[in-house]
Amino acid sequence: MLTLQAAQKVVYDRLCLQGDRAYLVYCDVRNILDTDKEARDYLAREGAALTRAVAFRISGPVSESMLNFYLQRTNPHTPTQLFFKKKPALMFLNKHR
Repeated sequence: MLTLQAAQKVVYDRLCLQGDRAYLVYCDVRNILDTDKEARDYLAREGAALTRAVAFRISGPVSESMLNFYLQRTNPHTPTQLFFKKKPALMFLNKHR
């Protein structure tokens, strides 16, 4: 399960690595089976900081439904899409270079 503490650490580590520069983000969430509400809310507010585009790699219809619901609810300002395969995800990100 992705907890608030884990979400905060992931975002903090990414921002430290990036400095003040926006990046394209490939996010493989195939092994995340569940998230708590606090983690989802935090990621909706803070998770897209310094991102130019985000590609989520998902594993199946359940994760697709959950992430589509999340994206509709949060309406990210950063271009964001879901993908089942890595190559189309990277092609999407390259369009936002």
